[in-house]
Amino acid sequence: MPIGAAAQRFMRSMPAPNSTVLLGGMIVLFIGTFVWLTWLTHARFGTFGFDLGIFDQGVWLLSRFQNPFVTIRGLPLFGDHGSYILLLVAPLYWIWADPRLLLLLQAVCLAIPAVSVYLIGNRRLGSPLAGLAMAAAYLAFPALQWAAVWHFHPETLAAAFLGLAALAADRQRWRQMAVWLVLALLCKEDVGLVVAGFGALLWTTGHRSVGRRTLAAGLGWFLLAALVLIPLANGRTSPHLELNYGITGSGLSTVVQAVPTLANNVWTNVADGKGDTYLLLIFTPFLALPLVDPRWLLPVAPPILLNLAATHGYQVEIRYQYLATAAPFLALAAIAGLHALTKQRAALAVVLVVLVAVAGYVDREVGPAPWSKDFPRPVDGPVNEARRQALGRIDPAAPVSAQYNLVPHLAHRTHIYEYPNPFAAANWGFPDDQHQSADAERIRYVVVERPLLGEQEAALLDRLRGQPQWRTLMDRQGIVLLERIGH
Repeated sequence: MPIGAAAQRFMRSMPAPNSTVLLGGMIVLFIGTFVWLTWLTHARFGTFGFDLGIFDQGVWLLSRFQNPFVTIRGLPLFGDHGSYILLLVAPLYWIWADPRLLLLLQAVCLAIPAVSVYLIGNRRLGSPLAGLAMAAAYLAFPALQWAAVWHFHPETLAAAFLGLAALAADRQRWRQMAVWLVLALLCKEDVGLVVAGFGALLWTTGHRSVGRRTLAAGLGWFLLAALVLIPLANGRTSPHLELNYGITGSGLSTVVQAVPTLANNVWTNVADGKGDTYLLLIFTPFLALPLVDPRWLLPVAPPILLNLAATHGYQVEIRYQYLATAAPFLALAAIAGLHALTKQRAALAVVLVVLVAVAGYVDREVGPAPWSKDFPRPVDGPVNEARRQALGRIDPAAPVSAQYNLVPHLAHRTHIYEYPNPFAAANWGFPDDQHQSADAERIRYVVVERPLLGEQEAALLDRLRGQPQWRTLMDRQGIVLLERIGH
């Protein structure tokens, strides 16, 4: 039998029901793995106030109909980012108020686009097996997996809505697409740029009217949220442009005038920084197929370019959440590239095998999964027992200043701070924000880990322990718990 004919028979050999079962198995494996890993990490004190504690406290306050001023962050919940989707998440806290709920939602929403990738891949490549291979490459994408394990961020929820919007657009169900895009926009202000890029993609691929409207809606939402709604929540302009991109000022004119600066930042990061490695880790798992048809990079370009334009280094890494909204479109762009390059079934089969093999290899080398080389499995031991003992002695509603890795276990209260806040302002609010004296005076408990303290933080702890109004309830395994007397 000729090789081409054999490949065609192989591609057609798996009926759709079996493909559906395999797809479901992959999704269940992804969700189960990363829910288990994140829950275990949380149980063993590997989650931090930034960012799981921030969103847990904010959602808890919303669910209790309280003012969502997040004392961990020092800003209103919607004064840092436009993550209004949390208004829809908050009622779930009436059923189960627990940060693990956020981690579960995150894993599920990151997995959902695999369904869209499978269905679109099946239709465009003409084979359920091809759809399965593309879904597998998507779920193995290391940046996606890192987004699943790096605490919680609302933009990860947008991945599900963007994937479903792409599927609706593929079927030309425009009203359904609009609903999914609205939900995506509610996840964070800069999702608007991804939606605008998606609109540009639709415009350039033959859906001119709906593409223009989508582009305008995405760009309009980004400008409204970033320049109006977020400053309105704070009662002042946001310094995010300066903090993240080195741009002084605010407003639309500032953003426009800063384009050369942003472009220079991108070039500097690629030429002299980690940008080249970053791009390699983005495109290699998909065999650079997204680059075949540049139109499909339009939804992907905003998050990638903004990450490359950042003046701090952590955005130019895959080990955070910054590619969560790009991941579904990278997989879809790879499908478009495959469709353009492989007209023969035999060639398609070979490329799919290589794609899955490379995706799996890269995942093993740089991913966070249990099957990855540097799997960051959280450990347990006597220190964790001491941590649990200290937490068990703290009043459930009392104001607390706590070590960053203890904060997510104490966030369901109106006043919870990351030590040394509120005794000293550190990584709190906007630059130069200071605490009121009443903030420190209301604190009833201080719980810290001496080995994790810097010199100034340790000196502050010693001063507190030397004051008569504070007594030491516990000092074990480096865990120090203080209580204010007479509170």
